[in-house]
Amino acid sequence: MDENRSVRHFSKEAVILIVVAAIFGLSMALIGGTCIGFALGRVTKDSSSVKSSKAVTSEEQEKLEEIEKLLDKYCLYDYSEEDLTEGIYKGVAASVGDPYTEYYTKEETDEIFSDISGEYGGIGALLTQDAETKVITVVNVFPGSPAEKSGILPGDYIISVAGEEVGERSLDEVVKDIRGDEGTVAELVIVRDGEEMDFSVTREIVESKMVYSYMLENKVGYIDVMEFTSNMDEQFIEQLNGLMDQGMKGLIIDLRSNPGGDVDACCNALDALLPQGCIIYTEDKNGDRQEYSSTGDDEIGIPVVVLVNGYSASASEIFAGCLMDREAATIVGTQSYGKGIIQTILPLSDGSSIKITFSQYFTPNGKEIQGKGITPDVTVEPEENDKRVSGSEPNPDSDAQFKKALEVLESQM
Repeated sequence: MDENRSVRHFSKEAVILIVVAAIFGLSMALIGGTCIGFALGRVTKDSSSVKSSKAVTSEEQEKLEEIEKLLDKYCLYDYSEEDLTEGIYKGVAASVGDPYTEYYTKEETDEIFSDISGEYGGIGALLTQDAETKVITVVNVFPGSPAEKSGILPGDYIISVAGEEVGERSLDEVVKDIRGDEGTVAELVIVRDGEEMDFSVTREIVESKMVYSYMLENKVGYIDVMEFTSNMDEQFIEQLNGLMDQGMKGLIIDLRSNPGGDVDACCNALDALLPQGCIIYTEDKNGDRQEYSSTGDDEIGIPVVVLVNGYSASASEIFAGCLMDREAATIVGTQSYGKGIIQTILPLSDGSSIKITFSQYFTPNGKEIQGKGITPDVTVEPEENDKRVSGSEPNPDSDAQFKKALEVLESQM
């Protein structure tokens, strides 16, 4: 959300990358980029009308009027009638106890449904927010972006934007403040290793490139997927085919710190790797099941290793879990995040909308991801001095997890 909108989560160690915190909630944003997938499995533009369980009773109406009168008389801060009304709607959504169920105003909805495949003025960082703690963390920094040039790093916590504390603000609100016109400056206060640091980052037009690939020694292909945006599958397939044309004999797919995103894009990317069969299935509150399947038209037919870590969530876990169950890849790294529920955005009649958790997904063999995550076949913790730069060619001398993935892959080639 810009800087890049995506899903919201939190770091496992600290939370979230914004991410995580005890089992972080996942909500993400692409600052400067475009993505909304974040953790919405998919965005729905058509919805049927929703009936209220009951009309507001006269007693409830009287109480609301009583509260409003007291606010008018005593509240120190300015507010509008619209603020009160929108607050009621947001409160109704929040009352269900699901951190992912959320009401959006018409303005917020318009922003969400704006062209999510274009370019925006931002700093080029992928953010997430823990659904419970509201901590906002930098998950990834795009190569060559203003954020990278300024020295912002994955794992940094954003505590202030433009002089305003993040506090309990939503990720969407924070991202909106970070985004801006090209050439203007975003003033951020970030916490790193317990120390507050000030950053003045000049915004640029940031292209939302989510897939990077390299051909390494011994015909080993490497694909780094930063997030599953709506057009990520096209980027993935194009770069996969490019590596295959170069004679690739083995493939490492890096999903570390990938917060998830668009489920359809995830399934399309998997379809380019697998024989015919189940990719994932979902179940809603009524037990109704929907299955996503691969066609088998483009089976890759070479050894594959997938890298994951505690920031790999949602669609990343679908991707890794599917390949594990289908025995089509070896999973290397650390336990993934554990987000296995899907949200959809349903428009309301006045142009506003509500995001609702409507189903959960399972791997082909029926493994539940929510709250559990994916356990790697080979567990490897990062070493203290490791330095991984997302989107850059990997270096086994400074990335213990990649080094192990390379060893595993070469033993299978």
